[in-house]
Amino acid sequence: MKKTFTYLLTCKLVIASLVVLCLNDSVYAQNAKLDSLKRLLVKTPDDTTKANLLIDITRVYLYDFNDRDAMQAYSEKNLILSQKINYKKGIAYSYNFLGIIRWGKGDLEKALNYFKNALSLMKETKDMRGASSCYSNMGLVYNDQGQYTLAETYTQKAFNIKQEMNDKRGMAICQNNLGNIYQNQTNYKKAIAAHLFALKIREDMLDTTGIGQCYINIALVFEAQGKLDEARKNYLSSLKITSKTGETVGSSISLNGLGNLCFSEKKYSEALDYYNKALKIRRENDDKLGQAECLNGIGNVYREQKKYKEAIASQLEGLKLQEIVGSKKACALSYINLGKISEQMNDYKNAIYYNEKALTIATNINSRDVMRDSYEGLATANEKLKNNEKALTYLNLFYAEKDSLLNKDNFKQIYEINTRYQTEKKQKEIELLTKDQIINDKTLKQQKIVRIALIVGLGLVLVVLFSFYARYRFKQKANLLLEQQKKQIQEQNVLITDSIDYARTIQEAILPTPSRVKTFFKDSFILYKPKSIVSGDFYWVGEKENKKICMAADCTGHGVPGAFMSLLGFNMLDNIIEKEQIQPGMILNSLNKEMVSAMTQEQFNASSIKHGMDAAIISIDRSTMQMEFAGAHNSLYYIRKGELHEIKANKNSIGSYGIEGEEVSFLNTVIPIEKGDVIYLFSDGYPDQIGGPNRKKFYYKPFKELLVSIHQLDAEEQREILDKTITDWRGERDQTDDILVIGIKIS
Repeated sequence: MKKTFTYLLTCKLVIASLVVLCLNDSVYAQNAKLDSLKRLLVKTPDDTTKANLLIDITRVYLYDFNDRDAMQAYSEKNLILSQKINYKKGIAYSYNFLGIIRWGKGDLEKALNYFKNALSLMKETKDMRGASSCYSNMGLVYNDQGQYTLAETYTQKAFNIKQEMNDKRGMAICQNNLGNIYQNQTNYKKAIAAHLFALKIREDMLDTTGIGQCYINIALVFEAQGKLDEARKNYLSSLKITSKTGETVGSSISLNGLGNLCFSEKKYSEALDYYNKALKIRRENDDKLGQAECLNGIGNVYREQKKYKEAIASQLEGLKLQEIVGSKKACALSYINLGKISEQMNDYKNAIYYNEKALTIATNINSRDVMRDSYEGLATANEKLKNNEKALTYLNLFYAEKDSLLNKDNFKQIYEINTRYQTEKKQKEIELLTKDQIINDKTLKQQKIVRIALIVGLGLVLVVLFSFYARYRFKQKANLLLEQQKKQIQEQNVLITDSIDYARTIQEAILPTPSRVKTFFKDSFILYKPKSIVSGDFYWVGEKENKKICMAADCTGHGVPGAFMSLLGFNMLDNIIEKEQIQPGMILNSLNKEMVSAMTQEQFNASSIKHGMDAAIISIDRSTMQMEFAGAHNSLYYIRKGELHEIKANKNSIGSYGIEGEEVSFLNTVIPIEKGDVIYLFSDGYPDQIGGPNRKKFYYKPFKELLVSIHQLDAEEQREILDKTITDWRGERDQTDDILVIGIKIS
């Protein structure tokens, strides 16, 4: 699907425009003439009215999207004015517009920062319509970055707000965006369902332009599956609508899509005809990015026809237009196409040159799909040049980036396997028929022998039946006894389950409630997921001598044994802090002594202790802005200015001896803290969870990356994403261990 990407980028720019326009549909209708708005702007003093006029003018440029430089200039002018008069709405809208500009240029990280800042202000001013726009735009960025879980989460948030406001057009746009996200994951069933949902909304609204866009999206899903006839049918349906309405943008997209289908079918003359028709319309509309898309398609046709000179010229012309527009991702894809042409010409040095340029851009904008395609091109070119070590490196990188979900190759392999299966099945049927014929020939000879055997066998059967009857009577008595025992076991199981449920009630009553936790740590969350009814993980919060204390502990085992250990540890910790210590290192020392003492009475000895806990504990002094930490096997993570820092714990667990039976001393670490720091305490349940396509652990590295990606979100949003991510990773499998993650933001 590399040949259709530029079109997808164009469509996403249109979608982003619609998302912002939906913020205030009436403004554009009342101020259709740009010149009128500009005349008003000259006469208006520097106040909120002028800021709103600048928003309206920027929105008009966004709607046309033919003059991005003007749009950026007015957005920046509005930002300066709004910051000067402290007009939060103006600042928020400027950030949102600037984010769309950066996104259109492929600068995804800067776009995301703009959208996050806009969202914060939208929430502060309770502008839910604006917040939904930010959520939707963030979803588009995450989709481009290949972070599909976050993309789906934020797009769904946007849809929920649109649904509450009964914003039909906004709901349709969000469903189209969800469809694109599902398509990128090759979840074609959900992609089609989302686009059909959007189509139904558009039909109810009698929105012919929107209906045409939905047909195009549906065509793309069918094209991705290789169902070219269905894709063509939907492109033609869209073209029929746009021809009647005179909507040239939609017509050019459909024509280009039909060109892509012909290209896939190797009907190169027809593909060129469609591409040139689309190119003519886009030149009339001065749609530079659309022209580049058509030129890329034409270049691909020439490449397949081995007209390499024309192919390179077409690709370079498209690249020049993409550079003018500033679309980095589109430029990277053009470099990949140039690399393919060079490869077919056996010019492998230029192939490497172009793919390296594409990789540099893709790395800068964190575009994972383009990085994947660059790695593939570099692997092939280096292999041809006998640079085997480099070829292997790039090949490994390619497979690392390649989507793990089913793709066309998988479908092809499945089809081939199924074909082989059917062929083998028919062959076996033929063999069976042949064998049946042989058997029939022997049947007559065997019948005589069988009759004699039956007479002898009948006598034996009578003997066996008598034996069976005697055994039946014996089994009947045994089954009655087993039934009574089964009933007793079931009754015991009910009593045991009731006892465990009651133990859970006790455990939940002891653990601090979320509201109590927030009295000590206002901006915090707790993700607590027991593996069984009761848990071996527990947490403790409190305050003493103006120091707020928090501990996350993981006791040996889970279920009932772990729960008993957690209750024992909780009570010990409560007593130690109340009566003795507030320094984390000293707390763990005292807790270790008490645990060793409790676990070595009579039936245990020092060398055989296997009962204890891993723990991480902190105390925070707001007056000095210092945090103290001590850990038993469990480390501490804190994130400052986007960078994760890890404070290692002692390798000993609570309830253990040191070398040669010496007492264990836990290290107390003092860490200066700053406003905005985010602190995480956790057990090993989250990174050790088995799941994914290869039944592997989640592991600590992805866990750290996930925390960095979400640490700026609200506490509840962080908890939801952590919960959804590990649930999706686990899938249908059982939970491996108790899970506990605590997040605290210093505010």
